[in-house]
Amino acid sequence: MGWAPQRGDIDPVEHMHTSFETAAATEPAPPSVPEPVGPSPAPAGWRRIVVGGWAFAAGAIAVTGVTFPTPGRPGAPAGVDIRTVNHMNTAGEPAVLTDPGFAPDPEGFTLAVCAAEPGPFLAEVRYCHVDGGATAPQPEGEPPRTRR
Repeated sequence: MGWAPQRGDIDPVEHMHTSFETAAATEPAPPSVPEPVGPSPAPAGWRRIVVGGWAFAAGAIAVTGVTFPTPGRPGAPAGVDIRTVNHMNTAGEPAVLTDPGFAPDPEGFTLAVCAAEPGPFLAEVRYCHVDGGATAPQPEGEPPRTRR
């Protein structure tokens, strides 16, 4: 014969419900979680991109195309101002390619980062689209740089 509830037995469903409510009422509230701290926001007109990879040997290159969020005027001379914000295991500064087909145009530009040693490498770059010979807005606290 199997088990059958007897008078005075605890109803498992009712017991679980009561236990849950009792536990919820007696447990202290969890501590508040602080807001995550990330990189500082880019100044107005500037965007941020991180480029990197894994190098099996020094000199490995990661290349990426960057599309401007709003394209410039067709046929207008285009440029880009870049600033390295952070880097790890890179040989020199990130470079904007200037070869035909890769050079900055009204739609975007091509960025390359080179590894100094085997292993992971990356560069965090802020960039500003400079359309038609205009000057990029100067981020506070940074020295002026020439356009590339």
